[in-house]
Amino acid sequence: MGDFVLGDDQPKENPWRDDKLGYAQLAHRIFNVITQNRAPNGYVLGLHGQWGSGKSTILNFIKAYLAKHNEETPEQRVELIEFQPWMVSGRQDLIVAFFKLLSETLGPERNRLQRGVRKLKFLTSDAADKLVDAAATVALTIDPTGTVGGVAGSVAKKSIGSFVDHFIKEKSLQQAYEDLRKRLRESGRRFVVTIDDIDRLDDDEVHSIMQMVKTIGRLPNVIYLLAYDRSIISKILDGQVGEGEPRFAEKIIQQEIHLPPPGLSALLKMLDSEISFLDGAIPQNSRWPSLLTSGLHRWIKRPRDVLLLSNAIKWAWPALEGNFDGADLLTMEGMRLFDPVAYAWIQANRNFLFNEGEFFIGNDEGRKANLAALKMALPEGSRGPTIKLLSLLFPDQSKWFEGGVVLYPESHVSAQNRRGMASKAHYDSYFALQLSGDAIPSAIVSQILSGTDADTVANVIRPYLSGQSSEGTERISVLFRDLRYRLDEKSTPSPNVAVLEGLWSVGEAVLSMPWSGIFATIPAGFEYTLLVNGIILKWGEGVADENLLKVARCSRSIGSIADLYVSIGRAKKVFGAPPSDLNFIKDQTFEELGGVLLTQIRVARDDDSLLYKENLGDILRAWTHCAGPGEPKSWILDNLGRDGRSFANIARSIMGEKLNSTNERSYNLYEEVDQDIFDMKFMIETANQLIESGSLAGNEVAIAHEIVRSGPRVLSRGGVAEAG
Repeated sequence: MGDFVLGDDQPKENPWRDDKLGYAQLAHRIFNVITQNRAPNGYVLGLHGQWGSGKSTILNFIKAYLAKHNEETPEQRVELIEFQPWMVSGRQDLIVAFFKLLSETLGPERNRLQRGVRKLKFLTSDAADKLVDAAATVALTIDPTGTVGGVAGSVAKKSIGSFVDHFIKEKSLQQAYEDLRKRLRESGRRFVVTIDDIDRLDDDEVHSIMQMVKTIGRLPNVIYLLAYDRSIISKILDGQVGEGEPRFAEKIIQQEIHLPPPGLSALLKMLDSEISFLDGAIPQNSRWPSLLTSGLHRWIKRPRDVLLLSNAIKWAWPALEGNFDGADLLTMEGMRLFDPVAYAWIQANRNFLFNEGEFFIGNDEGRKANLAALKMALPEGSRGPTIKLLSLLFPDQSKWFEGGVVLYPESHVSAQNRRGMASKAHYDSYFALQLSGDAIPSAIVSQILSGTDADTVANVIRPYLSGQSSEGTERISVLFRDLRYRLDEKSTPSPNVAVLEGLWSVGEAVLSMPWSGIFATIPAGFEYTLLVNGIILKWGEGVADENLLKVARCSRSIGSIADLYVSIGRAKKVFGAPPSDLNFIKDQTFEELGGVLLTQIRVARDDDSLLYKENLGDILRAWTHCAGPGEPKSWILDNLGRDGRSFANIARSIMGEKLNSTNERSYNLYEEVDQDIFDMKFMIETANQLIESGSLAGNEVAIAHEIVRSGPRVLSRGGVAEAG
């Protein structure tokens, strides 16, 4: 991605190149009026448009057409005077500065104004020089110091009323002014004076500039083109006008041109060109048109709106690129700029949006009161569309926003895959303007699922085997969840067998992780199992049978193979709950996978590596199913009392394990244990012996004490078919 160019508020200048909103045609019509009509007593045109609608661009286009006209037909030249009153300090100086500018335009090479400071008289008989001198004389009569405009305190500041009185009474000024009018009329030269941004002036200066145009500024062959926002100017000039009296446009403006608002399609096209870098980051689904109609179509009314929004996106996107839903970013930045009440509510109501804190369980009345307050605070005209936007941004809460059951809401998986505001991690990323520590970069997810080399896949995954999210969930769980969600998307292609190989190579480490113990979170081992099952489901019947056998024959991860074997067995009701969705796997494939696994188990038993395998519970389940209970029971009896590590690893296979509040591991014996292979009486005796010997270390002590504490309860139940 290249560097962004932040847009500025400068109007466009070239009507042949920069006309994105169709303003060139109007500008050319105004240009024709100026060049094809004479104004022997002066004329005032008004260009009215809202703030930020493009009035300055229209003026620039007219100037461009005038410049081309003057170059091609110099004999019909129309002089351009750009008067910028908001750059002049003081009320009287506005008028002084105007006549100074006029004198400079009349004769820029021989500026009589500065010479006139020394003496006020016509210095030559040349007609052009006399015209210059006439304008200079008016300026100097108003401001004898010659400092002329822009220098505060250079002349005594008089009110516009007293200044006009002075003009009427002062004979030298009247004479100079009438001489200027005469010279202009006789010269035949034509002028257009543009005065832009009148609505930026303070109230007194607006009065000054308008009265100047109305009185002493009305000169022969001079057409004024004033640009303003009528609603602002009317409040200033017509605030004290009585009913039935003429308004400012009737008193001063002889022809008012209303700048038509640009079409929405043109504005959206303009926005699209500014933020084209988002094209690949906005999912083209049924959600996108709803966001457009409820948000962008309502917000974007003027070119300046496009500028504000596109600059906001250019500021935020570099920090979130590739890891945030572009449609959500557009919507959130639009809300920040144009729907600030809703934006502030989103920022202040994280608990509401993600069912945490006071909204963790229930609290329906609190939710209703919260939303009622929000709706009351929203402007009435935008209330409905804004609530719709909230529902689209946070579909899990759409029933609250829209007041009941929502037909066809976006699925949770799809909402999470968008990597937008509906995801807690990406909600945090947006407000921090950087990828949250809990968020998995989209590139990592893509790299894993598109992997063609098992070692590369495993190496990308391994850094996530350590560490926790801000909520205490293992980072590997977050990664596996994001991988699952991406797999669930129909557009995601089926992974290569290398992806399963890479997962299996880290599988035993994941399956051995203790649960964080945080309520409503899924243990890392279970997330791993769900992900592997998701890959098998993505492959589908036939392909899955071939691929999983191919990977199993090459893998030495007994724990990972056993995990998949048990998942398939649960689908076929060979093992107990929880069931899986892998019942489409052929019985023959299941038997062949069991044969591969049994061979590896026996090799590991004989070389003594089985004793320290992770996920021993599923290994023992599979071994018992494939070979009967004799082999695994005999192996357990032979190795249980060898040492503390051997005892702990075997005992852990029938225990739940989690981290407590102090990040220490705690254990609890399953309620149901398969006593066909686990001799609970012998396990209790062995645990007591090891405790008494003092040979246990670390977690081995807690495991042995749990067997002694809970073993008698399990023993009294008589055992069941298998461990839970």
